[in-house]
Amino acid sequence: MVQVTELGYMGVGVKALDEWKEFATRIVGMELGDEERDRCHLRTDYWHHRLVLHDNGTDDLEYIGFRVAGADEFAQMQRQLAEAGIKFRVGSADEAAERHVLEVMKLTDPSENPIEIFHGPEI
Repeated sequence: MVQVTELGYMGVGVKALDEWKEFATRIVGMELGDEERDRCHLRTDYWHHRLVLHDNGTDDLEYIGFRVAGADEFAQMQRQLAEAGIKFRVGSADEAAERHVLEVMKLTDPSENPIEIFHGPEI
């Protein structure tokens, strides 16, 4: 049985992007990475990012990404989920690129929180 190896990243919707960036960089000590029109990436280590702030006015979790070790484990996880009757979809190449990973699948937990399982983070 394949298992998740770690929490990889989180995406959080925010109402005040500039204030969150200030808090994350000056208080928490995160490094500001790529900035786009409606989001910014924050890092704490050698990964491209660990936190994405989405300027969408929600102040809520947008998604949480869990890593599996590699492509084989990613395929095994798909089989495990399918056998367990859990609905998921494999994300497109564009969706994986947006997350800065090689492959991503999307599903929800029993409370309808958006979950992503991925492998190959950009370093």
